[in-house]
Amino acid sequence: MRAIIAEFITSDVDTGLATHLEFSKNKSQNIFCSRINRETSEVQPEEEEESDNSDEVTVTSSMNSDEEEEQISSVEKFGLMVRQGIEYAQEKSALQRVKGLTQLRQILQTRAAEDCELDNLHVTICDCIERCLKRGAGNAEKVAAVRLASMLMITSLNLTDGLSDEIYLVLQPPLLSICQDPTVAFAVREEACKAAAMLAYFGAVEYTHLQDTLNSLHNVFSKALPKGNGELPNLQAPCLLMHSAALQGFVLLLTLAHKEDVLTRTPSLLAELTSVLETRDLEMRTEAGVGVAMLFELARESPAFGFKRVNELLNVLNELATDSQKHRSKKERKTQRAVFRTIVTSIEEESRPAEAVYLAHKRAKDTIEIDSWAVKCRFDAVLHALEGGLNVHFIHNQGLRSSFGLDACPAVMEQECKDERKNRRRLAELMSKERNLLRNKCRDNRAIAVTYDD
Repeated sequence: MRAIIAEFITSDVDTGLATHLEFSKNKSQNIFCSRINRETSEVQPEEEEESDNSDEVTVTSSMNSDEEEEQISSVEKFGLMVRQGIEYAQEKSALQRVKGLTQLRQILQTRAAEDCELDNLHVTICDCIERCLKRGAGNAEKVAAVRLASMLMITSLNLTDGLSDEIYLVLQPPLLSICQDPTVAFAVREEACKAAAMLAYFGAVEYTHLQDTLNSLHNVFSKALPKGNGELPNLQAPCLLMHSAALQGFVLLLTLAHKEDVLTRTPSLLAELTSVLETRDLEMRTEAGVGVAMLFELARESPAFGFKRVNELLNVLNELATDSQKHRSKKERKTQRAVFRTIVTSIEEESRPAEAVYLAHKRAKDTIEIDSWAVKCRFDAVLHALEGGLNVHFIHNQGLRSSFGLDACPAVMEQECKDERKNRRRLAELMSKERNLLRNKCRDNRAIAVTYDD
Protein backbone atom coordinates (compact mmCIF):
# COMPACT_ATOMS: atom_id res chain seq x y z
CA MET A 1 0.00 0.00 0.00
CA ARG A 2 2.77 2.41 0.88
CA ALA A 3 4.56 1.52 -2.36
CA ILE A 4 1.46 2.33 -4.41
CA ILE A 5 1.00 5.72 -2.68
CA ALA A 6 4.67 6.62 -3.18
CA GLU A 7 4.50 5.73 -6.89
CA PHE A 8 1.35 7.89 -7.32
CA ILE A 9 2.99 10.88 -5.61
CA THR A 10 6.11 10.52 -7.75
CA SER A 11 4.06 10.47 -10.97
CA ASP A 12 2.13 13.60 -9.89
CA VAL A 13 5.35 15.44 -9.14
CA ASP A 14 6.81 14.50 -12.51
CA THR A 15 3.64 15.62 -14.30
CA GLY A 16 3.57 18.96 -12.48
CA LEU A 17 7.23 19.54 -13.14
CA ALA A 18 6.76 18.84 -16.84
CA THR A 19 3.76 21.14 -16.96
CA HIS A 20 5.71 23.88 -15.21
CA LEU A 21 8.62 23.50 -17.59
CA GLU A 22 6.34 23.58 -20.61
CA PHE A 23 4.55 26.71 -19.31
CA SER A 24 7.84 28.52 -18.68
CA LYS A 25 9.05 27.53 -22.13
CA ASN A 26 5.90 28.90 -23.80
CA LYS A 27 6.15 32.08 -21.75
CA SER A 28 9.74 32.67 -22.81
CA GLN A 29 8.79 32.02 -26.44
CA ASN A 30 5.94 34.54 -26.19
CA ILE A 31 8.25 37.15 -24.68
CA PHE A 32 10.83 36.54 -27.42
CA CYS A 33 8.19 36.76 -30.15
CA SER A 34 6.74 39.99 -28.74
CA ARG A 35 10.24 41.48 -28.62
CA ILE A 36 10.87 40.50 -32.23
CA ASN A 37 7.52 41.93 -33.31
CA ARG A 38 8.30 45.20 -31.52
CA GLU A 39 11.68 45.45 -33.25
CA THR A 40 10.25 44.61 -36.64
CA SER A 41 7.47 47.17 -36.17
CA GLU A 42 10.12 49.80 -35.47
CA VAL A 43 12.18 48.82 -38.50
CA GLN A 44 9.26 48.43 -40.94
CA PRO A 45 8.52 52.18 -41.48
CA GLU A 46 12.15 52.78 -42.40
CA GLU A 47 12.00 49.96 -44.92
CA GLU A 48 8.75 51.36 -46.33
CA GLU A 49 10.32 54.82 -46.62
CA GLU A 50 13.33 53.33 -48.39
CA SER A 51 11.06 51.42 -50.76
CA ASP A 52 9.02 54.57 -51.44
CA ASN A 53 12.18 56.54 -52.17
CA SER A 54 13.46 53.82 -54.46
CA ASP A 55 10.13 53.76 -56.27
CA GLU A 56 10.23 57.54 -56.61
CA VAL A 57 13.72 57.37 -58.10
CA THR A 58 12.68 54.68 -60.54
CA VAL A 59 9.59 56.66 -61.58
CA THR A 60 11.62 59.83 -62.12
CA SER A 61 14.34 58.03 -64.05
CA SER A 62 11.79 56.26 -66.23
CA MET A 63 10.04 59.56 -66.98
CA ASN A 64 13.32 61.25 -67.89
CA SER A 65 14.29 58.36 -70.13
CA ASP A 66 10.88 58.50 -71.85
CA GLU A 67 11.27 62.22 -72.52
CA GLU A 68 14.78 61.71 -73.90
CA GLU A 69 13.55 58.91 -76.14
CA GLU A 70 10.68 61.09 -77.41
CA GLN A 71 13.08 63.96 -78.14
CA ILE A 72 15.56 61.68 -79.90
CA SER A 73 12.81 60.04 -81.90
CA SER A 74 11.42 63.43 -83.01
CA VAL A 75 14.88 64.58 -84.16
CA GLU A 76 15.46 61.33 -86.02
CA LYS A 77 12.01 61.51 -87.58
CA PHE A 78 12.67 65.09 -88.73
CA GLY A 79 15.98 64.06 -90.31
CA LEU A 80 14.39 61.09 -92.07
CA MET A 81 11.61 63.25 -93.50
CA VAL A 82 14.13 65.81 -94.77
CA ARG A 83 16.21 63.09 -96.43
CA GLN A 84 13.10 61.60 -98.01
CA GLY A 85 12.13 65.00 -99.41
CA ILE A 86 15.64 65.45 -100.85
CA GLU A 87 15.41 62.05 -102.54
CA TYR A 88 12.10 63.01 -104.13
CA ALA A 89 13.54 66.38 -105.24
CA GLN A 90 16.36 64.57 -107.07
CA GLU A 91 14.12 62.17 -109.01
CA LYS A 92 13.88 62.16 -112.81
CA SER A 93 10.12 62.63 -112.81
CA ALA A 94 8.96 66.26 -112.64
CA LEU A 95 5.96 65.31 -110.50
CA GLN A 96 8.23 63.60 -107.97
CA ARG A 97 10.50 66.65 -107.84
CA VAL A 98 7.54 68.94 -107.20
CA LYS A 99 6.39 66.56 -104.47
CA GLY A 100 9.84 66.57 -102.86
CA LEU A 101 10.19 70.38 -102.94
CA THR A 102 6.71 70.85 -101.49
CA GLN A 103 7.39 68.27 -98.78
CA LEU A 104 10.64 69.99 -97.79
CA ARG A 105 8.92 73.36 -97.52
CA GLN A 106 6.16 71.93 -95.34
CA ILE A 107 8.68 70.18 -93.08
CA LEU A 108 10.70 73.36 -92.58
CA GLN A 109 7.51 75.31 -91.88
CA THR A 110 6.45 73.05 -89.02
CA ARG A 111 9.77 73.11 -87.13
CA ALA A 112 12.46 75.69 -86.40
CA ALA A 113 15.35 73.38 -87.28
CA GLU A 114 18.73 73.54 -85.56
CA ASP A 115 22.22 72.57 -86.70
CA CYS A 116 22.09 69.10 -85.14
CA GLU A 117 18.78 68.34 -86.86
CA LEU A 118 19.67 69.37 -90.41
CA ASP A 119 23.24 67.98 -90.18
CA ASN A 120 24.57 69.95 -93.19
CA LEU A 121 21.60 68.91 -95.32
CA HIS A 122 20.98 72.58 -96.17
CA VAL A 123 23.79 72.38 -98.73
CA THR A 124 22.03 69.56 -100.56
CA ILE A 125 18.69 71.38 -100.37
CA CYS A 126 20.31 74.51 -101.79
CA ASP A 127 21.75 72.50 -104.70
CA CYS A 128 18.32 70.99 -105.43
CA ILE A 129 16.72 74.45 -105.50
CA GLU A 130 19.40 75.84 -107.81
CA ARG A 131 19.07 72.89 -110.19
CA CYS A 132 15.28 73.23 -110.33
CA LEU A 133 15.46 76.99 -110.92
CA LYS A 134 17.87 76.62 -113.83
CA ARG A 135 16.61 73.39 -115.40
CA GLY A 136 13.05 73.09 -114.16
CA ALA A 137 10.69 71.28 -116.51
CA GLY A 138 7.57 73.29 -115.72
CA ASN A 139 6.09 76.24 -113.89
CA ALA A 140 4.94 74.14 -110.92
CA GLU A 141 8.48 72.93 -110.26
CA LYS A 142 9.95 76.43 -110.42
CA VAL A 143 7.25 77.87 -108.15
CA ALA A 144 7.87 75.11 -105.59
CA ALA A 145 11.63 75.73 -105.75
CA VAL A 146 11.22 79.49 -105.30
CA ARG A 147 8.96 79.06 -102.27
CA LEU A 148 11.40 76.58 -100.75
CA ALA A 149 14.21 79.13 -101.21
CA SER A 150 12.35 81.68 -99.07
CA MET A 151 11.61 79.04 -96.43
CA LEU A 152 15.23 77.89 -96.37
CA MET A 153 16.44 81.46 -95.84
CA ILE A 154 14.15 81.92 -92.82
CA THR A 155 15.23 78.54 -91.42
CA SER A 156 18.91 79.49 -91.81
CA LEU A 157 18.40 82.38 -89.36
CA ASN A 158 18.26 79.78 -86.57
CA LEU A 159 21.38 77.94 -87.77
CA THR A 160 25.09 78.70 -87.85
CA ASP A 161 26.14 82.30 -88.47
CA GLY A 162 27.04 82.96 -92.09
CA LEU A 163 24.78 80.30 -93.54
CA SER A 164 22.26 82.86 -94.81
CA ASP A 165 25.07 84.59 -96.71
CA GLU A 166 25.95 81.33 -98.48
CA ILE A 167 22.33 80.72 -99.44
CA TYR A 168 22.07 84.26 -100.80
CA LEU A 169 25.20 83.96 -102.93
CA VAL A 170 24.03 80.67 -104.45
CA LEU A 171 20.32 81.33 -105.06
CA GLN A 172 20.04 85.08 -105.65
CA PRO A 173 21.52 85.15 -109.22
CA PRO A 174 19.03 82.63 -110.70
CA LEU A 175 16.15 84.33 -108.87
CA LEU A 176 17.00 87.75 -110.30
CA SER A 177 17.37 86.30 -113.79
CA ILE A 178 13.89 84.76 -113.48
CA CYS A 179 12.44 88.08 -112.29
CA GLN A 180 13.72 89.91 -115.38
CA ASP A 181 13.07 87.16 -117.94
CA PRO A 182 9.92 88.07 -119.95
CA THR A 183 9.60 84.52 -121.30
CA VAL A 184 8.93 83.05 -117.84
CA ALA A 185 5.34 82.70 -116.62
CA PHE A 186 3.93 85.52 -114.51
CA ALA A 187 3.22 83.23 -111.54
CA VAL A 188 6.87 82.13 -111.40
CA ARG A 189 8.14 85.70 -111.71
CA GLU A 190 5.76 86.84 -108.96
CA GLU A 191 7.11 84.29 -106.48
CA ALA A 192 10.68 84.98 -107.63
CA CYS A 193 10.30 88.70 -106.86
CA LYS A 194 9.10 87.96 -103.33
CA ALA A 195 11.85 85.39 -102.75
CA ALA A 196 14.57 87.69 -104.11
CA ALA A 197 13.48 90.44 -101.72
CA MET A 198 13.43 87.96 -98.82
CA LEU A 199 16.92 86.64 -99.57
CA ALA A 200 18.33 90.14 -100.01
CA TYR A 201 16.78 91.36 -96.77
CA PHE A 202 18.16 88.58 -94.57
CA GLY A 203 21.25 87.47 -96.49
CA ALA A 204 22.73 90.34 -98.53
CA VAL A 205 26.47 90.27 -97.87
CA GLU A 206 27.34 93.77 -99.10
CA TYR A 207 25.40 96.95 -99.72
CA THR A 208 26.06 96.69 -103.46
CA HIS A 209 24.15 93.39 -103.47
CA LEU A 210 21.19 95.15 -101.88
CA GLN A 211 21.35 97.90 -104.50
CA ASP A 212 21.41 95.35 -107.32
CA THR A 213 18.25 93.70 -106.02
CA LEU A 214 16.56 97.09 -105.56
CA ASN A 215 17.32 98.10 -109.14
CA SER A 216 16.16 94.74 -110.52
CA LEU A 217 12.82 94.93 -108.70
CA HIS A 218 12.36 98.55 -109.76
CA ASN A 219 12.90 97.57 -113.39
CA VAL A 220 10.21 94.91 -113.05
CA PHE A 221 7.41 97.09 -111.63
CA SER A 222 8.37 100.10 -113.76
CA LYS A 223 6.57 98.37 -116.65
CA ALA A 224 3.30 99.17 -114.84
CA LEU A 225 4.01 102.92 -114.71
CA PRO A 226 2.19 105.34 -117.06
CA LYS A 227 3.44 105.71 -120.60
CA GLY A 228 4.60 108.91 -122.24
CA ASN A 229 1.02 110.10 -122.76
CA GLY A 230 0.20 109.65 -119.05
CA GLU A 231 -2.04 106.61 -119.48
CA LEU A 232 -1.54 103.41 -117.54
CA PRO A 233 -0.77 100.31 -119.63
CA ASN A 234 -3.55 97.79 -120.09
CA LEU A 235 -2.09 94.73 -118.37
CA GLN A 236 -3.52 91.34 -117.49
CA ALA A 237 -4.34 90.39 -113.90
CA PRO A 238 -1.40 87.92 -113.51
CA CYS A 239 0.98 90.58 -114.82
CA LEU A 240 -0.35 93.13 -112.32
CA LEU A 241 0.12 90.62 -109.49
CA MET A 242 3.73 90.19 -110.56
CA HIS A 243 4.26 93.96 -110.58
CA SER A 244 2.68 94.31 -107.14
CA ALA A 245 5.02 91.59 -105.81
CA ALA A 246 8.02 93.44 -107.24
CA LEU A 247 6.77 96.69 -105.69
CA GLN A 248 6.29 94.97 -102.32
CA GLY A 249 9.85 93.63 -102.40
CA PHE A 250 11.21 97.01 -103.47
CA VAL A 251 9.47 98.80 -100.60
CA LEU A 252 10.72 96.16 -98.16
CA LEU A 253 14.35 96.63 -99.20
CA LEU A 254 14.07 100.42 -98.98
CA THR A 255 13.98 100.02 -95.19
CA LEU A 256 17.58 98.72 -95.32
CA ALA A 257 18.91 101.33 -97.76
CA HIS A 258 21.01 104.26 -96.61
CA LYS A 259 18.99 107.30 -95.65
CA GLU A 260 20.86 109.48 -98.14
CA ASP A 261 19.91 107.20 -101.01
CA VAL A 262 16.28 107.12 -99.87
CA LEU A 263 16.09 110.92 -99.63
CA THR A 264 17.63 111.27 -103.07
CA ARG A 265 15.07 108.97 -104.68
CA THR A 266 12.03 110.01 -102.62
CA PRO A 267 10.58 112.73 -104.95
CA SER A 268 10.74 110.53 -108.04
CA LEU A 269 9.44 107.49 -106.17
CA LEU A 270 6.50 109.43 -104.72
CA ALA A 271 5.57 110.64 -108.20
CA GLU A 272 5.70 107.08 -109.55
CA LEU A 273 3.67 105.63 -106.68
CA THR A 274 1.06 108.39 -106.98
CA SER A 275 0.50 107.48 -110.63
CA VAL A 276 0.20 103.77 -109.74
CA LEU A 277 -2.62 104.55 -107.26
CA GLU A 278 -5.02 104.85 -110.20
CA THR A 279 -4.54 101.27 -111.41
CA ARG A 280 -7.49 98.89 -111.36
CA ASP A 281 -5.74 96.15 -109.35
CA LEU A 282 -6.35 96.26 -105.59
CA GLU A 283 -3.00 94.69 -104.65
CA MET A 284 -1.13 97.23 -106.74
CA ARG A 285 -3.02 100.16 -105.20
CA THR A 286 -2.52 99.00 -101.61
CA GLU A 287 1.19 98.28 -102.11
CA ALA A 288 1.65 101.72 -103.67
CA GLY A 289 -0.17 103.32 -100.73
CA VAL A 290 1.98 101.46 -98.20
CA GLY A 291 5.07 102.56 -100.12
CA VAL A 292 3.96 106.19 -99.94
CA ALA A 293 3.36 105.95 -96.19
CA MET A 294 6.73 104.32 -95.60
CA LEU A 295 8.59 106.92 -97.67
CA PHE A 296 7.00 109.68 -95.59
CA GLU A 297 7.96 107.79 -92.44
CA LEU A 298 11.59 107.35 -93.53
CA ALA A 299 12.09 110.89 -94.86
CA ARG A 300 9.98 112.81 -92.32
CA GLU A 301 12.81 113.24 -89.82
CA SER A 302 15.14 114.80 -92.37
CA PRO A 303 14.96 118.60 -92.77
CA ALA A 304 15.97 118.24 -96.42
CA PHE A 305 12.77 116.38 -97.24
CA GLY A 306 10.33 118.40 -99.27
CA PHE A 307 7.58 117.18 -101.56
CA LYS A 308 5.67 119.96 -103.32
CA ARG A 309 2.66 117.87 -104.34
CA VAL A 310 1.62 116.75 -100.86
CA ASN A 311 -1.89 118.23 -101.10
CA GLU A 312 -2.51 116.57 -104.44
CA LEU A 313 -1.30 113.26 -103.04
CA LEU A 314 -3.55 113.58 -99.98
CA ASN A 315 -6.56 114.26 -102.20
CA VAL A 316 -5.94 111.05 -104.13
CA LEU A 317 -5.50 109.08 -100.91
CA ASN A 318 -8.69 110.53 -99.41
CA GLU A 319 -10.65 109.54 -102.51
CA LEU A 320 -9.43 105.98 -102.14
CA ALA A 321 -10.19 106.01 -98.40
CA THR A 322 -13.81 107.02 -99.10
CA ASP A 323 -14.29 105.12 -102.36
CA SER A 324 -17.85 103.91 -103.02
CA GLN A 325 -17.77 103.00 -106.70
CA LYS A 326 -20.19 100.21 -107.48
CA HIS A 327 -18.10 98.56 -110.19
CA ARG A 328 -15.83 97.26 -107.39
CA SER A 329 -16.91 94.47 -105.12
CA LYS A 330 -18.02 95.13 -101.56
CA LYS A 331 -15.06 93.22 -100.12
CA GLU A 332 -12.61 95.14 -102.31
CA ARG A 333 -14.05 98.50 -101.24
CA LYS A 334 -13.95 97.50 -97.58
CA THR A 335 -10.30 96.41 -97.74
CA GLN A 336 -9.27 99.48 -99.70
CA ARG A 337 -10.98 101.93 -97.32
CA ALA A 338 -9.45 100.27 -94.25
CA VAL A 339 -5.90 100.41 -95.66
CA PHE A 340 -6.02 103.95 -97.01
CA ARG A 341 -7.66 105.41 -93.91
CA THR A 342 -4.64 104.26 -91.93
CA ILE A 343 -2.30 105.67 -94.57
CA VAL A 344 -4.01 109.08 -94.62
CA THR A 345 -3.96 109.25 -90.81
CA SER A 346 -0.25 108.41 -90.66
CA ILE A 347 0.62 111.12 -93.22
CA GLU A 348 -1.63 113.90 -91.90
CA GLU A 349 -1.09 113.31 -88.18
CA GLU A 350 2.46 111.94 -88.51
CA SER A 351 1.43 108.85 -86.60
CA ARG A 352 2.44 105.22 -86.94
CA PRO A 353 0.40 102.03 -87.20
CA ALA A 354 -0.28 100.32 -83.89
CA GLU A 355 -1.01 96.62 -84.21
CA ALA A 356 -0.25 93.56 -82.10
CA VAL A 357 0.06 89.96 -83.25
CA TYR A 358 -0.36 87.32 -80.54
CA LEU A 359 1.61 84.10 -80.96
CA ALA A 360 1.30 80.79 -79.13
CA HIS A 361 2.89 77.37 -79.59
CA LYS A 362 2.91 74.57 -77.00
CA ARG A 363 2.07 76.89 -74.08
CA ALA A 364 4.81 79.35 -75.09
CA LYS A 365 3.30 82.77 -75.82
CA ASP A 366 4.60 86.05 -77.16
CA THR A 367 3.46 89.24 -78.89
CA ILE A 368 4.79 91.13 -81.91
CA GLU A 369 4.28 94.87 -81.77
CA ILE A 370 3.88 96.40 -85.26
CA ASP A 371 4.62 100.06 -84.57
CA SER A 372 5.93 101.26 -87.95
CA TRP A 373 5.38 100.77 -91.66
CA ALA A 374 8.82 99.20 -91.99
CA VAL A 375 7.92 96.49 -89.46
CA LYS A 376 4.57 95.96 -91.18
CA CYS A 377 6.23 95.42 -94.58
CA ARG A 378 8.69 93.00 -93.02
CA PHE A 379 5.96 91.07 -91.22
CA ASP A 380 3.82 90.77 -94.37
CA ALA A 381 6.77 89.39 -96.35
CA VAL A 382 7.64 86.84 -93.65
CA LEU A 383 3.98 85.88 -93.28
CA HIS A 384 3.77 85.02 -96.98
CA ALA A 385 6.82 82.76 -96.72
CA LEU A 386 5.89 81.01 -93.46
CA GLU A 387 2.13 80.59 -93.95
CA GLY A 388 1.10 77.97 -91.36
CA GLY A 389 4.49 77.94 -89.60
CA LEU A 390 4.20 81.50 -88.29
CA ASN A 391 3.77 80.61 -84.61
CA VAL A 392 6.48 77.94 -84.62
CA HIS A 393 9.22 80.12 -86.12
CA PHE A 394 8.35 83.32 -84.27
CA ILE A 395 8.50 81.39 -80.98
CA HIS A 396 11.57 79.18 -81.56
CA ASN A 397 13.59 80.84 -84.37
CA GLN A 398 16.00 83.11 -82.51
CA GLY A 399 17.35 84.83 -85.64
CA LEU A 400 13.87 85.73 -86.83
CA ARG A 401 12.93 86.99 -83.37
CA SER A 402 15.99 89.22 -83.17
CA SER A 403 15.15 90.77 -86.56
CA PHE A 404 11.82 91.91 -85.07
CA GLY A 405 13.42 93.16 -81.86
CA LEU A 406 12.09 90.35 -79.68
CA ASP A 407 13.94 88.91 -76.69
CA ALA A 408 15.23 85.38 -76.32
CA CYS A 409 12.95 82.47 -77.10
CA PRO A 410 10.41 81.75 -74.33
CA ALA A 411 11.82 78.24 -73.89
CA VAL A 412 12.08 78.80 -70.14
CA MET A 413 8.31 79.13 -69.89
CA GLU A 414 7.85 75.96 -71.89
CA GLN A 415 10.38 74.11 -69.71
CA GLU A 416 8.60 75.27 -66.57
CA CYS A 417 5.33 73.93 -67.94
CA LYS A 418 7.01 70.60 -68.69
CA ASP A 419 8.45 70.42 -65.16
CA GLU A 420 5.07 71.25 -63.67
CA ARG A 421 3.37 68.52 -65.69
CA LYS A 422 6.10 66.06 -64.73
CA ASN A 423 5.74 66.87 -61.02
CA ARG A 424 1.97 66.51 -61.16
CA ARG A 425 2.30 63.16 -62.89
CA ARG A 426 4.86 61.91 -60.37
CA LEU A 427 2.72 63.06 -57.42
CA ALA A 428 -0.32 61.30 -58.87
CA GLU A 429 1.65 58.08 -59.28
CA LEU A 430 2.96 58.23 -55.71
CA MET A 431 -0.51 58.89 -54.30
CA SER A 432 -1.90 55.99 -56.30
CA LYS A 433 0.82 53.72 -54.96
CA GLU A 434 0.15 54.82 -51.38
CA ARG A 435 -3.56 54.14 -51.80
CA ASN A 436 -2.78 50.67 -53.11
CA LEU A 437 -0.52 49.94 -50.12
CA LEU A 438 -3.17 51.09 -47.63
CA ARG A 439 -5.84 49.12 -49.42
CA ASN A 440 -3.73 45.94 -49.34
CA LYS A 441 -2.92 46.47 -45.65
CA CYS A 442 -6.62 46.82 -44.78
CA ARG A 443 -7.36 43.66 -46.69
CA ASP A 444 -4.67 41.77 -44.74
CA ASN A 445 -6.06 43.04 -41.42
CA ARG A 446 -9.56 41.95 -42.35
CA ALA A 447 -8.27 38.53 -43.34
CA ILE A 448 -6.48 38.13 -39.97
CA ALA A 449 -9.62 39.20 -38.06
CA VAL A 450 -11.72 36.63 -39.91
CA THR A 451 -9.15 33.94 -39.09
CA TYR A 452 -9.25 34.77 -35.37
CA ASP A 453 -13.05 34.79 -35.36
CA ASP A 454 -13.04 31.33 -36.85
